[in-house]
Amino acid sequence: LVAKRYHLVNPQDTPEHVIEQYKDEDLAAMRDGCFFARNPLEQSQSIEVVKLRFDQGMLGLFKILDTGPADTPVGLKDFDRAILAIVHQVRPDLLPESRG
Repeated sequence: LVAKRYHLVNPQDTPEHVIEQYKDEDLAAMRDGCFFARNPLEQSQSIEVVKLRFDQGMLGLFKILDTGPADTPVGLKDFDRAILAIVHQVRPDLLPESRG
C-alpha cells in the first residue's frame, strides 16, 4: 500500500491518521475480500464505507448519512439501500438473503 496514491484521491489536508485508517481498511478488504463499516463523522453524521476486492482491483463505496452511528453493531444488510443495490449487483454472494 505504500505505492498507492492516497494523496491523489483525498484532500491535501487529510490527516495522516485518516490515511492510515484508509490503508488499514484496504488491507482488510484485500485480505478478506470485503470491508464494511459505519463510522461517526460529526455529532449528527456518520459514514458508511464498503470496499470490495476483485481480481483486477478494488471498488470503494461510501455514503455520508445525516444520522449518528447506531449504538448496536451494524451488518452489511443494515446499510443504505443505494449501497446495498450496488453490492447486490457486483457481489451478490455478500447478500445471500437477497437472491431472488
